[in-house]
Amino acid sequence: MFSKNYTLVGIPLDCGKITKGCLMGPDAYRTAGIVEMIDNLGHSVNDIGNIFPDKYEEENDENDDDDERKKRKRNVEIIIIRRVVESCD
Repeated sequence: MFSKNYTLVGIPLDCGKITKGCLMGPDAYRTAGIVEMIDNLGHSVNDIGNIFPDKYEEENDENDDDDERKKRKRNVEIIIIRRVVESCD
């Protein structure tokens, strides 16, 4: 088996979710020992911690339709991806 190098990035989010608790996801994986589990499989892990995106607040413009709101929500994902890439450089 080939040994691989992994970078672990946590992105705690709960925007757009009805159920609370998604913010705890990345830390819950760490507490459960994900880094050690991957390491025990013979791989190396670089845990760079959590990246916190800017708070997302949906603007409620009565003239916006559903498509416009969906576009703004997709922009949150793009911002997060950019931050991940920047932190790995």
